[in-house]
This record gives sequence, C-alpha cells and structure tokens, in this order.
Amino acid sequence: MANDDIKTKKVDITPDVSLLPKLGHSGYRLAEALAEFIDNSLDAKQSEQKSVEVDIQISEKRIMITDNASGMDEEKAINSLKLAYPDKKDKLGEFGLGLKTAATSLGKKFRIKTSQSDDTNWYILDYDEDKWKDNADWKSQELKITAKENPKQHGTIILIQNLKINYYPNLITNAKKQDRKSVV
Repeated sequence: MANDDIKTKKVDITPDVSLLPKLGHSGYRLAEALAEFIDNSLDAKQSEQKSVEVDIQISEKRIMITDNASGMDEEKAINSLKLAYPDKKDKLGEFGLGLKTAATSLGKKFRIKTSQSDDTNWYILDYDEDKWKDNADWKSQELKITAKENPKQHGTIILIQNLKINYYPNLITNAKKQDRKSVV
C-alpha cells in the first residue's frame, strides 16, 4: 500500500462515563484518602500563612474536611473536577486525580465548596455517582456561585455523603493507626 492510500481522520477519545466512578475502586483506605485531602490543603497554603488548619469530621452519614488554606477561584474550582488536570507542578498533588479518587472511594456523593480571601463568592461543585452514571456529560458539570457573608473567609470544604465505608466509633483512631503503619 502506497502512502498516498492512507487516510486519516480525527476521533473523539473522551473517556467513558464509567471512568469517574471507577476511580473510587482504586483501593484507597480511609487514612490514604484523608491524606489526599490534607496534601491538597498543604499545597494550597497561602504564602503568608504560617500554618494550615485542617478539620476532619466523620459520622455515620458524612465525612467533612475543612481547611483555611488559600481556596480556589472559579477557574481552579472547575479544574479541580477535571481528571488529571495539570494544575500543580512539583507539589504533592501534581497528578490531578487525588481529590476525585479519594472522594469517590469514600462516598457516592461529594461537594466541593471553596473561595479565596479576596473573592466575594463561594464556588460549589457537586458530584453524585448515581446521577453521573445516568446523565454523565463531561462538558456540562454545574458550578454554583453564591455570595459570601464574610468576604475575608477562604478555604475549602469537602463534604462526602452516601458513604461507602462502614462507620464505627473508633474509625478515625484506627485510620490514624493505619496511616502510621504505612509510614513506617
């Protein structure tokens, strides 16, 4: 066959909608998933901040991770849901999969609420695994924008619901022990 006989055409290789839910089956333990969120908070430390506070609350119905790091503007919030988006160079979360993988490994629903200190808005993104499977569209994720009561507030809140993990009273204590064992 001569080179003149070769035809080319562009093809769409958008990932199948099942990819995002499948990330949650990557084998994250609770301690590893929580470490992903903490790493993201540390990556988002404001240059003038001496430290970043991360609060983790776990109950039967939800896991909530709150930080006082720099937060995200509208564009960064949108990009936080893009798989493998190259947003961080030479930082802990440079591969762009951690937040999505950690959140989908812990629950079927998650919400990201974020803002920077110089912004007057909160940016809110919701993911629902069941709705995603039925109505997935990589190009139509909804971003909610709401005004902040206190313009100086900043940081990120991640709320995970419809948990895939079994809750019990000593869950966080055991997760800390697992994390220490994996470091040793």
